[in-house]
Order: sequence, then C-alpha cells, then structure tokens
Amino acid sequence: MLLGSNIDQILSNLYLGNIIAATCEEILEENGITDILTMGNDMEPQFPGRFQYKVCELHDIDTEDIHQFFHEGIDFIQQALDQGGTVLVHCAGGISRSSTMICAYLMKTNSWTFSQALEFVKTKRFVCPNYGFRKQLLKFEAEEGLSQEE
Repeated sequence: MLLGSNIDQILSNLYLGNIIAATCEEILEENGITDILTMGNDMEPQFPGRFQYKVCELHDIDTEDIHQFFHEGIDFIQQALDQGGTVLVHCAGGISRSSTMICAYLMKTNSWTFSQALEFVKTKRFVCPNYGFRKQLLKFEAEEGLSQEE
C-alpha cells in the first residue's frame, strides 16, 4: 500500500482512487475500469463515451449530506459489478468522500459495521473520512441494522 497512490484495489473489481486516476485513460485501462463513480464537485466525466459515469456532487466538508447518495451510489456499484464491470470510486484525493462511499457499499453488501468497513479499507489505502461523513456512516449503520454486539 502506497501513501498517495492514484488508485488502489479494494475488492477484485472495485477500486478507490483520486482525480488523477479518474482523468488518466492509461490508469483506467490498466486496471480494467468500466464504470466510474465520482464523489465530488466540479469533476466532469473526462471520457463520457468510453466509461459509464455517475456523478454525486458534494464538497468534502463536515456539514455536507453524503448520506443522500448512499443508496444510489451502492446501486451504481452493484449494477456495474453484476454486469461484469470494474468500478472506480473517486474524489479529489481518494481519501474522504470516495472512501465514505466505499465504506457504505461494504457495509450494505457484507452486513459490516462502519468500524469493520473502515478497518478493511484502511488495509488497502490510506483513507480518512471527515467527521461529518463518519457520523453519517454511523447513522447508516443504525438504519441498516448493522450494529453488532461485541
């Protein structure tokens, strides 16, 4: 695991990366990316005819409502994977917004708590969801009934 790498594999067909990965056709092709989930503001799709895109417009600030994108983001990822695709989830740095969405996906699909999902992602890439996003993932955990007794 390299600190500051442009793209890291989280699952066999799920990657987490930054804006460089999302705008470099060579990186996308090398990793077999077919679908791109953008978690950020002012990040237009660079290759709209080449990849399937979903853009969730939001800033990396504690007060931003990332929770509103959890279900549609999870659905986008799952649909791409179900069709044999390979997904890149990215934001500007690949540290906060995109890692929050990856955690939400792992929580939903594996019935993991926020803590379990975050620890798993941290084994693959340096990530640090902001405080507000962490609170929203804990809310998502409760809504999905994922809290586990220790």
